[in-house]
Amino acid sequence: MRSLAGHPSLTPELRTRLLTLVDGQIADLQRQLESQLDRLGRTGADPRWIEARRRTLRDNPLTGGAAPGTAEAPQPWAYDPTATPRRRIVTD
Repeated sequence: MRSLAGHPSLTPELRTRLLTLVDGQIADLQRQLESQLDRLGRTGADPRWIEARRRTLRDNPLTGGAAPGTAEAPQPWAYDPTATPRRRIVTD
């Protein structure tokens, strides 16, 4: 969604507005996920499980920000569809 919102064929004003909206939605979703973990903690769920999920959320932010202790932001979903495939699958 973020790549589409930032597409160069869009006008700069529209691109800026869409990127702001998409980034806001992503940040809100990250907050909602962490809030759900807080609610689970209040219901008596296993605190070790909750902390493991919280670590996962914070180490892999949806916002694309760098995980704590890393130099740059990970790009887990970014790929170039025109790039040469890295694996060749041979079927019999």
